[in-house]
Amino acid sequence: MVSVGRITGFFFLLVSKISLGGKINHLTLKILTQKRVESLQRLLNSIEIAKYADGINIDVEIYIDGVDSADKEGKRLRKNVIKLAKEWEWQGKKAVVYDTEKKKKGVRGSWLKCSEPKIVAGEELSRTLIVEDDVELSEAWFEILSYAIENEAEGSAGISLQRQAFRLDAYANEIFENHGRTLLPLPNLPQVGLYQFAHVGPWAFSPKPLVWKDFKKWIAINTKKQKIDHPSTFSVSADGTIYNQNHKENLYLETLPSRWYRRSLAEGKGDSMWTAHFDNFCARRNLMVTHISLPQNLAAATSYRDNGEHFFDIHTPDSNLVTMKQWQSFLPFFDESNLLRLDVSGFPRSLTHRRLDDLDVNWIPDDDLDLTESQVSSLLDALAYGYDPIETVSRDQALCILQNKKIGIMGDSISRYFTFTFNYFLRTGEIPPDFDITLSDVSWGYVNGNENNGWNGVAAGVDYYDFGDLWNDEDSDFRSTRTQHRQRFETAHDSDISTTFWFIQDTWYPVLEDLIDSTINNDYDILIVNSGWWELTDSDTLDPDLTAVDCSLDGMYKNEDCLSGYESDLRNFINALLPTFSLDNKAIVWRNSNCCGDSFTQSEINDGDMRKGALAAHALNVITNDVMAELGIQTFDPSGTGNIANVGIKNQDIIDKRTFDGSHPRVWVYYAWIQVILNKIAKQLGNYDACLGTTEIPTPAPSTAAPSFKPTYSMVPTSAECSNQVRDGSETDIDCGGAQCDACEIGLSCSIDSDC
Repeated sequence: MVSVGRITGFFFLLVSKISLGGKINHLTLKILTQKRVESLQRLLNSIEIAKYADGINIDVEIYIDGVDSADKEGKRLRKNVIKLAKEWEWQGKKAVVYDTEKKKKGVRGSWLKCSEPKIVAGEELSRTLIVEDDVELSEAWFEILSYAIENEAEGSAGISLQRQAFRLDAYANEIFENHGRTLLPLPNLPQVGLYQFAHVGPWAFSPKPLVWKDFKKWIAINTKKQKIDHPSTFSVSADGTIYNQNHKENLYLETLPSRWYRRSLAEGKGDSMWTAHFDNFCARRNLMVTHISLPQNLAAATSYRDNGEHFFDIHTPDSNLVTMKQWQSFLPFFDESNLLRLDVSGFPRSLTHRRLDDLDVNWIPDDDLDLTESQVSSLLDALAYGYDPIETVSRDQALCILQNKKIGIMGDSISRYFTFTFNYFLRTGEIPPDFDITLSDVSWGYVNGNENNGWNGVAAGVDYYDFGDLWNDEDSDFRSTRTQHRQRFETAHDSDISTTFWFIQDTWYPVLEDLIDSTINNDYDILIVNSGWWELTDSDTLDPDLTAVDCSLDGMYKNEDCLSGYESDLRNFINALLPTFSLDNKAIVWRNSNCCGDSFTQSEINDGDMRKGALAAHALNVITNDVMAELGIQTFDPSGTGNIANVGIKNQDIIDKRTFDGSHPRVWVYYAWIQVILNKIAKQLGNYDACLGTTEIPTPAPSTAAPSFKPTYSMVPTSAECSNQVRDGSETDIDCGGAQCDACEIGLSCSIDSDC
């Protein structure tokens, strides 16, 4: 290993896949370098000694970037690189050398120029493997890349040979062990096998040609709009949400690559990175990068982290190179039948799941909160993205779906509000007035005949629920003995439909088990359930084994007993229901936790409690998704309808927030939940096609207690709407598609062929 001093340089390797099948039979190695001759020599040596399949035709091209005009030493070193490149010969052929760059393009410029994929009739005829010049390739790199390409799954943006073993979420003091400099390992990482990860892994990256082509076009558009350094193009949160103008940086869980780019900008080195932009581009499209997990700190490529834009005086490899013998011994243990997709926290994310950032990007309500048809459509489209396509369900269609069904709803006070809104919709087909926080005990309903609560101007027991009663007694084993925490509401609707809500205080406890055995399994056809709120607010006092464990906020994801206890409770709950609700004429939907557990005061928000609550809710949802997927239960993820930037503040009715008190969503958010859940129920019951046809947005009800939700019906955008960075009018994606705007890029949302 040779120290070359404080110099800047980089190197890239391109592999083109010419065959239309999964096998590679022709490679073009495109090497991009600048002025690190020792690094280039090391990489060339690793190419020479690697093992290749018989009959592979390999061509080599070397691109050499320019240097700054005042960099005399750089010019000298660059001449040495040119000499090595032109003299190097391999397999009886010399490389094609491109050394015409007079100006320095920088890292990002070179990556973007290194390949122009050829897309013919929709087929991908080229493949790029981009490798920085302080990287050394394993002798098995070609075999590993070939295997990954042959087994590349849907949702992949490309393949990285870099070892990716550490979490890249949150902030340093949360993800470094003991507040030191050792990153925490990725949880859920397979010991061997392919997996998809929400970061590109740039030390050895092979993008899918069509993805790379669209990424380059996207970069060009944002550069032209002078938005290339705006957070909306490079910033991604730990949960996959895209930055937008509603986010406050101190509340936004930005990934480390996003923060690294911020640092590069502050240092005037914005052109030294492209990976943050690629992560952002992929997050918008629910794409991830395929990685290869190997044991014993082994990888198909290792970076020596030589002096350059990002490292200084390290000069040690980050991982050990896997040998061909080791690779062949690991290969029988690879199983691609259950491919993991991990976010930067190491939590699994399904292929169909997308963080609902469109709720922020596409729907910023007017000051008076008039709910236009296009805004409602944007909200529903955002919720639908990542689920099967949804139809907007009218009241008549809802009655068709639910005819002759008894619906059970079990959960916390957020589910109680959902029940109120759901009943109102089933009675009227309308979005109700917003809840009025000024009314006493608004969340409890008309308990014990108290008619002073609820929606202003709506008589007790008329439009949406009855007086309610109690379904357990004070001698039961539960967290709270308050009457409000033991409520039961039952409401009858047209078409012989009824809904019943039970307030439950934990995921699994004795009185709940009795309820399921005696009532739920015998009498109900449809079940909508949630849990999580109580687990996030205090110690799990209902479990004798966990009485000394604090599972509130960050305790939930720091104490393994909390998450494992929650998983055990989930399994007990679902196993009690499965014999009944797995039948063809039954339906069940499990609602995940929304942000951020409990509601928070401004001082608690400033102290970071809301951020901890958001991470804890995310951890619970990861467990839930895993258990429900294993057991075949439908889930609904509402996390995008309220995040740490827009959920609101405890006991403060802030008109532009997603909740009216920091915890309970507003009625139009519940309306969107209803739409997605009804679509899911219709598909489970098998009456989706029979009941869902042409739909319309329901007419909201008048209210003196909340702003008007009177819709307008202008769907034709003006020319300005095609460049306002908002999906509105008839657009099928942001500023493209529809009747008036230009066609969208490939990969964006389109309804008909002319939209793209």
